[in-house]
Amino acid sequence: MRLAYGLRNLRDVTRAMAEREAVAARERWPRERLEAFQRERLGALVEHASTYSPFYRAHYGGPIARADVRLEARPPVTKAMMMDRFDAFVTDPRLTRAALERNLASVGVRDELFLGEYRVMASGGSSGQKGIYVYDRAAWTAFLTGGMRWTSMMGVAPRLPRRRRLAQVAAPDGKHMTSRGAASLSVGIFRSLRLSATQP
Repeated sequence: MRLAYGLRNLRDVTRAMAEREAVAARERWPRERLEAFQRERLGALVEHASTYSPFYRAHYGGPIARADVRLEARPPVTKAMMMDRFDAFVTDPRLTRAALERNLASVGVRDELFLGEYRVMASGGSSGQKGIYVYDRAAWTAFLTGGMRWTSMMGVAPRLPRRRRLAQVAAPDGKHMTSRGAASLSVGIFRSLRLSATQP
């Protein structure tokens, strides 16, 4: 089981390393090209959500084609709305709030995947309500890509042989994104020291 996870995670990290260069190139795009790219990505997201999420389909008054998406015309969504109607919010009906809360209650320090494909995390609830956040492998690769762009800006790029050291302060268990990100990146491309945020 861990071997299958390791191979799958290594593929995700490798894709993130490759995507890092494409993301860096976008930073130099002309404004018009970047805005067109943003509109296309937003349109694809709204089209998918309004087609496959019962919550968004009702909230937006039916499916919306990507070419018709106008963000200023869409009613806002809050975390409270998401959590109150979580089972209708998601696009995969297997991701019920009860199942995800059970997963969060049992997750350890390792980077375990729910149903073999999702990472489930929760916010700390500092705003008064905890949120549950689920990443599929494509979304997680995008998260890793952003993290690698950030470390590259600091002069710490993933490479072999490993030359630079990286210290990561993370939550003590896998419920939090800092812990999951650190565990997911432990594939040998960084010389990393992982520190718990709750221990002196």
